[in-house]
Amino acid sequence: EGWNKKLSYCIAFSKDEVVDVTPRYSRRFNECLTRRTQCPELWLKEYLHTLRQASLSRVQPARRRVLEARWEVERRELVPRNIVDRETSWESGIALPGRQSGSAEWRAQRGET
Repeated sequence: EGWNKKLSYCIAFSKDEVVDVTPRYSRRFNECLTRRTQCPELWLKEYLHTLRQASLSRVQPARRRVLEARWEVERRELVPRNIVDRETSWESGIALPGRQSGSAEWRAQRGET
């Protein structure tokens, strides 16, 4: 969080689902939307929905209920947010340290110092 990377898409895959989790990793989702030019947003949303329905059609009813419940939780968690203050955590408001891993030279090359 807070590495000042210009995120466009972050798609999560599992054996049961494919989910656009970009809002979870973008602190300024409105800005992120301006970089999402590979396909129309509505097309992406509908395509991922089609994949989800196809996945559901291949599982037993009990598993389907589990997946549907999980997707409902994901849907609520993935509400886009727009955080202006990059120096604080969006959850707690506590100031966050910079990257802790990697050498100083490597972090400098990536602009993460």
